[in-house]
Amino acid sequence: MMNTARLAIAIVSTALIAAPFAACETSPDCTGFEDTEPAASNAMTWRFINATNVPVYLEKPGGCAALHANYRVLDSSGAPLALEGDPCGDTCEAVQERGLSSCTPDCTSQRAVMLPPGGAFEQPWDGSAWKQVDMPGGCVGPGDREGSAQSASCVQRVLPEEGTFELSLKAFTACSTNAGPCTCFGEAQPDGTCTVAPQAMNNLSLSGTELLGTASFTIPGASVVELRYEGSF
Repeated sequence: MMNTARLAIAIVSTALIAAPFAACETSPDCTGFEDTEPAASNAMTWRFINATNVPVYLEKPGGCAALHANYRVLDSSGAPLALEGDPCGDTCEAVQERGLSSCTPDCTSQRAVMLPPGGAFEQPWDGSAWKQVDMPGGCVGPGDREGSAQSASCVQRVLPEEGTFELSLKAFTACSTNAGPCTCFGEAQPDGTCTVAPQAMNNLSLSGTELLGTASFTIPGASVVELRYEGSF
């Protein structure tokens, strides 16, 4: 009788000790994955100016980028900033609310910006960047694709630390498609600056002389950063 009582007490004690560990396994820490709102003091406009005597074409974006050109920003250590988030909108905040999306982004960007001599193009930037993080799978909300039990990959908006940065963007003096020279697509700016895009399935190719424009800026700093392309051709 005594042995039976001791066994019962041992079983209850084991259950009580195991309970907190079970709770930890089913309740991951889902805090700290919120996006940081852009700061007004970080916002600026990048202005690209063609100071040459020929039209130049800004390097087109790669992959699934929705930006107008292949901008590159390096911090003071030489590390690049990720200027775009997930093409399907899978921010960590969104993934917690509705789960991982099942979208298929269009990754066949075929456009470039043309600057005539004296032309300029402006790109607003809110001063924020993105980083890829792994979030516990238990933090993923209901959606088209459930996160794994271990982790789910998502992006988080962050603010770069204050300091000096370098903006760079290549430009080219020639643009063509396999159907002929590049032409403006849609309405041009008053100075003639426009977006060029191929018709149908024709590929767009930039060639000629490669120009690398660079400009330094600080955060916080000037509200306008100018980058100039110069030379005679």
